[in-house]
Amino acid sequence: MIVAKNSLAHSLLTGKTTRQYLALCQGVFDKEKYPLKGTIDKPLARMENSMKRYVSDDGERAITHYEFIKQYDEYFLCRFLLETGRTHQIRVHISDMGYPLCCDKLYNDFAHPVVCPNGKILDRQALHSFSLAFKHPLMGKDMYFESKPEFCNDSDF
Repeated sequence: MIVAKNSLAHSLLTGKTTRQYLALCQGVFDKEKYPLKGTIDKPLARMENSMKRYVSDDGERAITHYEFIKQYDEYFLCRFLLETGRTHQIRVHISDMGYPLCCDKLYNDFAHPVVCPNGKILDRQALHSFSLAFKHPLMGKDMYFESKPEFCNDSDF
């Protein structure tokens, strides 16, 4: 998470951050149907009287870059890079492909606890903000922060 201390810093940072996420996605990735690395460019809209979003031609443009990393028995590890920042963007895009996030009670009708690659039992949405990069608005220095997910081994990504 990044917080701007003033409006100048906010304006200098807006649209200039790089955010990467790691997620466990339910299912077996179909390499015949989807490339291992790709871009999802589908607009998202909000369901009426709900916090849920869905893919809709009437929605706001949403672009998510993904990269398949590793298949496990019932799920796979995937990296996401956001080009836009819509609410629930990754969750909706990957679910629309047929691979909802593990343990995502909002977008996965079959959400259940999973045993992670490192043996931990996960009962929360399997999405982790992995890295954040930006240029410091005053010093001009490249800043990079990384946080490893609790659901992976270091060798997995």
